[in-house]
Order: sequence, then C-alpha cells, then structure tokens
Amino acid sequence: MRRVFNTASAFALSLSSILVTHAWAMDADLASVAVASKATDASREVSGRVVLAPRLADDTAVQALLSIDAGAGVPAAPAASSVEPKSWRDVKLTAQAVWSAPAARISLEALDEMRFPGDGGLREDRTARAGLQLKPLKPITFDLRGEVTDAQSIQPQPGLASAPVSVHKGANAVSAGVTWTVLPQLVLKGAERVEAAALAWRGQGLYQGDGATAQPHLEGQLKPWMGTELDLVFERAASPFDTDKFAALASAMFRVEPDGVVREFRPDQEWRLAASGAQQLGPARLSLSVANASLISSTELGLTSVGSAAPTSVQGGWRSDLQLGLDLPLQALGQKSAKIRTAFTIRASALRDPVTGLERPLSGETPYEGKVSLEMGSVLPGLTFGLDTRLTGPRTYYEIDRLRAVDSAEFFGSFVEYRADQIALRLQIDNLLNDASHSTETVFQRDRSTGQVVEIDRREEGGAGVSLTLKRKV
Repeated sequence: MRRVFNTASAFALSLSSILVTHAWAMDADLASVAVASKATDASREVSGRVVLAPRLADDTAVQALLSIDAGAGVPAAPAASSVEPKSWRDVKLTAQAVWSAPAARISLEALDEMRFPGDGGLREDRTARAGLQLKPLKPITFDLRGEVTDAQSIQPQPGLASAPVSVHKGANAVSAGVTWTVLPQLVLKGAERVEAAALAWRGQGLYQGDGATAQPHLEGQLKPWMGTELDLVFERAASPFDTDKFAALASAMFRVEPDGVVREFRPDQEWRLAASGAQQLGPARLSLSVANASLISSTELGLTSVGSAAPTSVQGGWRSDLQLGLDLPLQALGQKSAKIRTAFTIRASALRDPVTGLERPLSGETPYEGKVSLEMGSVLPGLTFGLDTRLTGPRTYYEIDRLRAVDSAEFFGSFVEYRADQIALRLQIDNLLNDASHSTETVFQRDRSTGQVVEIDRREEGGAGVSLTLKRKV
C-alpha cells in the first residue's frame, strides 16, 4: 500500500510540473526545462531545472541556469545514529559567458547557491570563475584559470535564538596548465593548482583557521592502434576546504578554550597514481582502470588535542581501487536496440584508527560493488525500457563511541522512457522488490578503545523508490 502511495505521489507532482512546463513558448534551441519527482518510504522530493541559452553572436555564447530542489523526510546521513525528519530547499543560479576565436577562448562563470535546511538555518555559496585558453601553436594549448569563493552558513541554536552560530569561508584558487599534442595518437598534459582559504567560526566565541594546498597534475594519453585508448595520471589531489568539518572542530575546541586558532584543520590530500584503458571489440567496449593513492591526510571522527570528539585529520594510510566495465550491444542476437552495461569495482584501504590506534579501512568504504543493466527498445517508436541489478558490499561507519556495520545488499530496479520530438519522460523504480538492507549499531562505554559494549541495535534500512522525470526543450 505504501509503494502505491509513493507512485501516486510521484505522478501527481510530475503532472503538475508538466502543466507548468507546457506554458513555455520559445525556440527549442534557446531553452530547456526538466522536472523530476521522487518518493521513497523515508522522503518526498521534487526538483526543477530551467536553462536559457540565447545566441548573441557566432563567437559568443551565453547561458543561464536556474535549478530548485525541495523535499521533506529523512535525508541520508550515514554517520549519524538517528536523524529527525525535516524539510529542505535548494536554489541554484548559474550564469556563463564564453567568447571563442581560432587561437583563444575566454570563459566567465558566476554561481550563487542557497540551501535552506528547514530548521531556520541558511547556507550560501557564491563562486566566480574566469578562464583563458590560448593556442599560439597548433600542437600546444595553454590554460589559465582563476576562482574566488565566498561561503557562509548560519545555524540557529536551541535556546540561543539571538546568537546563532555562523561560519564564513573565503577561498582563492589559481591554476595553469599546458597540453601538448605530440602526435595525433599521443597527448601530454601538465598543470598546477594552488588554493588558499581563510575560515572563521563565530558563536559565543571566535575561532579562525587558514590553509593552502598545491596540486600538481601530470597526464599522458595514448592511442596506440585503432579502438584502443590508454591514460596515465600522477597527481597530488586535495579536497576543498570543508566548512562543516571546520565548524565541528571549532565547536568542540570552544568547550575547552573560549577563543583560538584551529590548527588541526586540514583538507583531505593524497598522492595518486592511476592508469586506465579502453578497448573497442567490434560493437562491444571494454574498460579497465586501476588507482593507488598514498594518503597525506584524511578526515575521520576522533579526539582533538583538547580531548573533544570531532572530525580530525588522520595522517598516513593508503587506498586502491580497480574498476571494470563492459558495454555490449546485442545485435548479434537479433536485438538491434538492446544492450547490456556492466560495471564492477573492488576497493581496499588502510589507516590508523584515531580512537583505538589499530589499522582499519576508511569509514564507510565498501570493498566491492557492481551493477548490471539491460536496455531494450520496443515496437513503439521512442519507447525504451530496461532492468538493472545492483550489488553493494558490507561497510562500517566508525564514530567515537560506536560503530555501525551495514550488511551487503542486492537491489533490483527497472525503468521505462519515452522520447518524442523535444520531450523525454522517464519512470524509474528503484529497489523493485523492496528489499531492505540490515545494519547493526554497536555502542561502547566511553569510546571504542575500551572494548566494553553497552548496547547493540539491529535495524532495517532503505526501501523502494519511485521517480518520474520530464525533460522538454521549449
């Protein structure tokens, strides 16, 4: 009965969106609209997207994008033991302009994203980007980019409505790169990105932090013979400076020291070596990639220098993964419009647990996952349907005083899509059999290093989900 209600909700939301969509009347090359709704046992979501792309001149392109997402229910929060239902709303506005010539290209972009989590708080990210691409010689291309980010979040505190907690981040990044086409079959790339950020946490006190990262990147692409593509990458990768992590650290340290500097604040960084290849085998395509990384720092829940529980940077460790994919059209079996897509990933990692001091995998990492999908056409023009199955391995989330182990799970889904002229309508059903995965939460006395279990809770997670998406060029 609940699944029927979810399906009806998705159809009702999408039908109302269709009525709004058809009110547009513009050139099909100038704009497009997409509307989607999704319902599960835990949440209801609806989203809309409008893209405007007027033509100004042959060498100038302008695009404006507005997207709105809203929903209510229990958002995904793997690291939390319990999450209260709530509503949320995201509004994102992007403007882009590109001017191009045979030997140069200039791009400008401005982005403003606001998130209203439904609890009276606000999060806003404003970003401006500029890029310059020069091609003084035919085989060589220079790429220069700059980025400025200003982000702020305001979170009201229970009982302290007049003194909300706010976090501000200002970040600047510049990058320079060069691409050399040595031969039509061989391309070499080199780049360097430098980012600096300053953050401030304001509550009943003030905490500040800053940092900088350098991210070199070397890459080689080779096509030794027809249908074969090889790629090799060596780089130092770094995640953006995380305001949520900084706020949690500052809040934890404030309980001991009223004001100060968060010196334990670091983004996730790693040295990474990756190799990938793809081979066309007639109508089929086989791909393989292998990556190995030496972790410089990674974020895990641990104890800070003042003894408070918070996200902390763990030094050292490693991770690796192997990905295998196969796209196989079924033309040989007489099914001209049918194809099978498979993807399988194996992962492994290790770091020193900040609570117990023992070696363990990264929090939340699954050692394997795979997906197989079958897509087929029908006798009706524009109508396609498909089936997919997904396998996810077990994973464990580590907190200070507890750990949550999620069992492996298999899910089965299907979709039906209809395309005609400028319209695409897609119905997606996830977890068709409504199979729930199981998790076990183990709570320890004080923290996990004691080994003394005080509570074990086993529960079911997940459920069926239905989504209906409409896209139309108007």
